Amino acid sequence: GLLEFLGHVELQKEHQKVDTKAVDRNAAAELMKQAEAEKLEELKSWLASGELATIAGALEKVGVKGKDDLTRLDEKAFEGLLAEMSDTTFDLLLENVKGLGHEGAPSSAEELREKMRETAAAQEAQRQRQAELSRLEQQRRQEEEARVADELSRWLASVGLTNPTTAAPALKKVGVKAKDDLKGLRAKEFEVLLAAMSEADFDLLLENVKGLGHESAPSSAAELRHAADTKKRQEAAAAKKAAPKLKTSIWDTSG
Repeated sequence: GLLEFLGHVELQKEHQKVDTKAVDRNAAAELMKQAEAEKLEELKSWLASGELATIAGALEKVGVKGKDDLTRLDEKAFEGLLAEMSDTTFDLLLENVKGLGHEGAPSSAEELREKMRETAAAQEAQRQRQAELSRLEQQRRQEEEARVADELSRWLASVGLTNPTTAAPALKKVGVKAKDDLKGLRAKEFEVLLAAMSEADFDLLLENVKGLGHESAPSSAAELRHAADTKKRQEAAAAKKAAPKLKTSIWDTSG
């Protein structure tokens, strides 16, 4: 019984401890609320004394909750305030804010407005500069693409294909935009080209592509076709091997 009783007393003490913590927290929150309300009251009476009672709402918008916040207003906040009131009221506010010790405050509504105009003009000039640079860059890219395409078509003409008109779209299809791209063509791309042109033209193209320095190009249309056929046959055989064998009859026990 005694132990139980002592345990009960301890438990009550614990509860009280928790409760006092909660009470302390509530009291602290209450005090803070009170202090904030007092700060706001002080701000309002200060505003009223300077005939600025009407701008309390505008100040709240830029985060002013007390008199000391006024000395921390930055340029962006001043711009926000200027938009909310007349120049006369703004100048009166500035005078009072400077009186509180704000050294970085603008000297007048006019001065701030002038600064805003200058900033806007500088930003616009920067935007135009950027747009002009982008335009020039795009123009340069287009001219380069045209030059490269022209060089490729001139090279194709010099190769002496019997039908150069079929070669151009086929080359485009495999991603050839410049003469240099021809050196990087792979077997699969050569197959696409061969499908689009005659063997004679293809062999002529191969000869010239090798002349550009392509070392792994097929030696001829016939060789490429043979390699492609062999690959197809090998793939078909591999697929057949991998496919499950079907029993021909129920008596067939061979797997």
